[in-house]
Amino acid sequence: MIDVEQHGAVTVIRMARAWLGRPFEWSAAYFVDGLLIDTGPACTAHELVRVLDKATVRQIALTHSHEHTIGGLAPLRRRFPEATVYAPRQALPTLADPTLLHLQAYRRVIWGRPQPVAAVVSLDEVADRIQTPEFTLRAVETPGHSGDHVCYFEPRHRWLFSGDAF
Repeated sequence: MIDVEQHGAVTVIRMARAWLGRPFEWSAAYFVDGLLIDTGPACTAHELVRVLDKATVRQIALTHSHEHTIGGLAPLRRRFPEATVYAPRQALPTLADPTLLHLQAYRRVIWGRPQPVAAVVSLDEVADRIQTPEFTLRAVETPGHSGDHVCYFEPRHRWLFSGDAF
């Protein structure tokens, strides 16, 4: 199940596994100026690829390495192989080997299993900044929900892409 909303320059893509037409748990991705923030769960990955099929995805940034935010990454990499992927340094081992998540059965059922992804750029390598043609987003470490969690802040518009921090 996917729900898409437009808020100015930001496209909000909400995703959830549905049962009897009802969503279990929503996860969100945000698309702005060629940048996709988070990729949703594996169970909705093919729907997300369809939603973004006509878009130009140049960059993908992850807030943390839980299955409901990284599950769509592998299919998106296949569809947009030229896109640069950014993630917190602590998330890189899990992205390369998602079995490190040790998913309980309910998490596998609700969100699915992520596939491994390599060639991810650590946010450290770009001084915690992601530049699009129009915007500069600063990665702000926000551990708590997970040890590798970051939020992305765009200071000119005062946007905060908070992942699971809020």
